[in-house]
Amino acid sequence: MGSSSMKRLLVLRTSLFPGPHKVSATPQFVSGPARIQQYVEGLSLIVPIIHALDSDVQVALVDNTTSHACQVPDSIVKLLPSEAVLWLADLNQFGKRNKGAGDIQVWRRYAPAIAEYERIVHFEPKLHVTNLDSFARLISNDQDYIAEANSKQVKTGYLSLSTDRLLTFASNVNIFSMTAFRQPIETLLRKYAIQRSIHLCDEVPWTKRFDPTSETWINY
Repeated sequence: MGSSSMKRLLVLRTSLFPGPHKVSATPQFVSGPARIQQYVEGLSLIVPIIHALDSDVQVALVDNTTSHACQVPDSIVKLLPSEAVLWLADLNQFGKRNKGAGDIQVWRRYAPAIAEYERIVHFEPKLHVTNLDSFARLISNDQDYIAEANSKQVKTGYLSLSTDRLLTFASNVNIFSMTAFRQPIETLLRKYAIQRSIHLCDEVPWTKRFDPTSETWINY
């Protein structure tokens, strides 16, 4: 797959073993074997793209619920490119209370490694891609890409940002108030994007996500 010579990192962001949600008793996510299966199915859909990336794109599976590579199911590992790396750390103490806070922790934890790249492409493979061309453009695009969800939030299941902008956003979030006041990362990132004059894309959804409340796949 062709891309520019910009050195970029494709983060395949997983939370394989999230544990019980600390705030709400209503279903917030799928867990157990069904969750692993969602990742397997999602990764299977993007195999043609991630196995054909140019050498200037590093693939990293980044998980914040385990520190042990042996716990990552073989069904997931075998779908990754041979050059892919695993960044694993049990960092879910905030993520159990606020999913977005888990992302902030991860970006901060791996900031030195992330800083080696010019652009970070963040994708949650629990999503199921319905248009591979859109996914390929997400990786190869040299412009910041954040998709609008509504008038108050953006989508954080997939995005592309310059490394400086991503790490600045992560470092400026007050993770304690974010968790205490249940501030969605989707809202915080939208405010940041507007402050930085980052264009928010409004396009036809090209992924589907599983809604545990209705138990159906919906456009995302």
